[in-house]
Amino acid sequence: RTRYSGRYSVRYIVLAMDKNKTAGIVSLISAAFLWAFFGVFSRLLGIGFGIFYQAFSRGLILLLILSGGLLLRKNWRRILPTDYQWFLGMSLLGLLSSVGFFVAVNHLTIGTTLFAFFAASTFGGYFLGSVLFRERLTRTKIISLLISFAGLSMIFLLTLERTSLFYLLLLK
Repeated sequence: RTRYSGRYSVRYIVLAMDKNKTAGIVSLISAAFLWAFFGVFSRLLGIGFGIFYQAFSRGLILLLILSGGLLLRKNWRRILPTDYQWFLGMSLLGLLSSVGFFVAVNHLTIGTTLFAFFAASTFGGYFLGSVLFRERLTRTKIISLLISFAGLSMIFLLTLERTSLFYLLLLK
């Protein structure tokens, strides 16, 4: 039996939600694998490929993929002049971040680099959220930060060499 609710049946709505949930899970897993393999590919390319050339190539490929998707969906939005500063800032910080990641992954283990990059992004996100957007640090956020810091300390205090600290600091 199908129960009708307005224009669409309940069965149709449930199937649409399941399809969106599946697409979201597949997208998330795909993004995680691509992000994890970025370190492997950076290590395979090595320093000889050129740090800025690698970042430029990655940005160009991303631009082509996103532009193609926008052209197919015809979903262009005009950027407001007040938002130019945000786009420029995010672009420059993204470039610096990818260069730091590329250097670090070639001088540290890939696992250490990926874990530290994730942790630095988490800490940086909390900090920038509170400074730029006036987000409050709730009790849950503070507890999660403390647990993250404790985990980082347990992992890195035993395995970190003095020379790797420089490359670790390049991440963020």
